[in-house]
Amino acid sequence: MGLDVHSFSWFIAGTTVEKILSVINSDSTRFTPNLFRGLTSVELPFMEEKAKLLDQVHMSNFKPDEIQKQLLDLDGNPAPAKDTSGMMDKISGGVDNMETLYMYDAVWAAAAAYARVQGTNTSDGDSGRGSFGSRFMQALVNGTSFQGLSGLVEFDKHGDRKASGKMKGVVMNLQPDGKLGYTGLVVGHVDSHALEPEHVVDLNTRPGDVLMWPNGDYFPKVPSDGTASRFPWRMIVASVSACLAVLVLLSLCFVLRIWKLQRKVNALVDEGTARLDLESPLHKILDFLKRYDSRGKVPTREEAKELHDLVLANSNNLQAPDLTSQLKKTQVYSKGVATYILDFINATWRDDNSSQSSEHFPPDMNGCTFSTVEHTTVEEPNMVMKPCEISVPQELQSRIGSDFFLDTVSDESLLARCQSPMGAICLQSLEALGLSSLMPTKGVDKLAEFVLHIEGGYPDTLYHCKLHGADVTHRLVTILNRTGIAQAINEQDWVLNVAMLIAGAVHDYRHPQVNNNFLVQQESSMALQFNDQAVAENFALRESRKLLCEQIDLRGVLFGNDSHKDRWRKFGSTVIQSVLATDMSQHFQILGRFTTIIAENPKYKNKCTSVMWKEMSDEQRLLTLQMAIKVADLGHNSLPIELSKQWVQRLQDEFFRQGDEEARLGMRISPLMDRRKPGWCSNSDACFPQNCFD
Repeated sequence: MGLDVHSFSWFIAGTTVEKILSVINSDSTRFTPNLFRGLTSVELPFMEEKAKLLDQVHMSNFKPDEIQKQLLDLDGNPAPAKDTSGMMDKISGGVDNMETLYMYDAVWAAAAAYARVQGTNTSDGDSGRGSFGSRFMQALVNGTSFQGLSGLVEFDKHGDRKASGKMKGVVMNLQPDGKLGYTGLVVGHVDSHALEPEHVVDLNTRPGDVLMWPNGDYFPKVPSDGTASRFPWRMIVASVSACLAVLVLLSLCFVLRIWKLQRKVNALVDEGTARLDLESPLHKILDFLKRYDSRGKVPTREEAKELHDLVLANSNNLQAPDLTSQLKKTQVYSKGVATYILDFINATWRDDNSSQSSEHFPPDMNGCTFSTVEHTTVEEPNMVMKPCEISVPQELQSRIGSDFFLDTVSDESLLARCQSPMGAICLQSLEALGLSSLMPTKGVDKLAEFVLHIEGGYPDTLYHCKLHGADVTHRLVTILNRTGIAQAINEQDWVLNVAMLIAGAVHDYRHPQVNNNFLVQQESSMALQFNDQAVAENFALRESRKLLCEQIDLRGVLFGNDSHKDRWRKFGSTVIQSVLATDMSQHFQILGRFTTIIAENPKYKNKCTSVMWKEMSDEQRLLTLQMAIKVADLGHNSLPIELSKQWVQRLQDEFFRQGDEEARLGMRISPLMDRRKPGWCSNSDACFPQNCFD
């Protein structure tokens, strides 16, 4: 039923209107009589002869294998006359409507199709060709045709019974009667053999015999189906509105739930992936002023107060980020890693009691055996080659000075297998930097001799070794070459490119393979010489400059006409400031200055390197070169993971070696240097280098 009983008519077949009237007109009915007003049915004439025939037979139990031989003729067609063995008895109650005749023929058709399928399986011996249902439907459609009690029984390809060849009947209509309530009225006839198509269904138009519709209208007027005039707009609108309201409510609930979950996820992500704020107070001041002067969102009073407190707390150094307070608040890094970073930031002398390491070990270390490092003694350089013996593998000639990911450390590295890796790097770098045509031949020979002496002063193993010097020098030259800085330098004074090449080569010359804090705490001769400031870096500079000035006269070759020594001083200052920039105690200060003064300076936005270089001051140029050598020094963290792991493993081995020496001397072991605890290669702090130096 629909929502509105006046918007449709009922059409039925098989049950007479008289039977329906006896139900709805009875006193005990629970139906609303008005509900059936306009009910229409097609009543076919009852086939009494066929009904009598059906009364004489009744299907009884029989075995499936008896169906074919007892119910089908020799051609396989249904043959009710063959039922002579009493399989069908008289139907109880008799037959009084056409429904039973149709049902009887339907059962016969199904039984015949079933028998045909069973017969096919028995004869062919193959029952796997399709499902039983599909084979049954095929037998019903293709092989069923017989004269049944209700007429000719045949089926179309869809399994529906075809209409009988001849059908006549009357159209009955249920209309109100003042006395009986409702009565059935003949309002037309149906004749499938009518000559004219319009007379197949012939409805009366005489007054009193006209078909009445549920809404009270009479034929030939045909009411609409209600979709135009009686469409239930209000109910549909109300239903849609209710559905929308429910959807909106559910959406709000989902959004609220997602928002809460997102906050939890963000909190977990922030806790697990938080990074240090590397913006210096100076950078924040400039950003604050820029926002204040713009037409966009101006800073709030709370932001102003926060910046005010930050400046006061870091007034001694506005160019370095405030990492000390951040490391104390965040829980991202382990205690050892946080202490390790703070050692670089503070760069001050620290006695044994100030160490944040939680354990103190006596010299015997409970019977453990450790390697010993003589931390104050550095081997003298030993040059084992001549400049003319330096060779560059042909496979590397096009990659040195241009390939950021050159393998310099693995067993498969062509460079590592060279007799002089640093010599090969420096000679081939002259081509990459464009110096081959600018330097005199004597200058090239002197530079090669100098590089061989420097290489001889590097250790052979651990992290600060010959390969590290060659790796950093190659990466520095690649940065200068690929960014266009080398070309911009050559347009002004090519000697600065030579200075950067030498700075990369000597930055860890005669390195003791312990950090500056160790040297300071032990009051080594190196630390005393340089007043605890950038000890290893200053030592490398002093020793390499002595070599440059006393043994190898590179100055006379490159600066012969420099009577006022202006170029020589600039050359020396560039080497000194570049090497000192590799001291990690200056890392964040240099990074903050570079970000503020150059990287985010709107003056240099969207300009090429050569134009930027010309517009920079000498201070900005030097800061750019310092940043280049710092990136080269830490750049192994950006190599392919397998190469980076090898460098980190070397660094960890060097750290553990220092930790062993600290334990032997009864010192507190420095962070990340206790081999009994996780080091640089541990999973807990595997991303530490990336987080610190990105």
